[in-house]
Amino acid sequence: MTSVFTHYIVRNKSQNYWRYLILPLIGFTIIAYVWINLAPQAKTLGLTWLAAGIIIAIYFAVTKKDASIDMD
Repeated sequence: MTSVFTHYIVRNKSQNYWRYLILPLIGFTIIAYVWINLAPQAKTLGLTWLAAGIIIAIYFAVTKKDASIDMD
């Protein structure tokens, strides 16, 4: 959510707050509600998957490999 806000509202000075601020906040709220109500095993699996992603991101940062995706 913060990347959408930063890219469109801060950098590109977009005035479309509904699309780039409100809708991502609604999505974040729904996902947070789902996470809070997950079974403990599902939370463990999800956090393990998140940790794997963080480790891969750190690997790309340390080896200076470009892992960016062109969204244009």
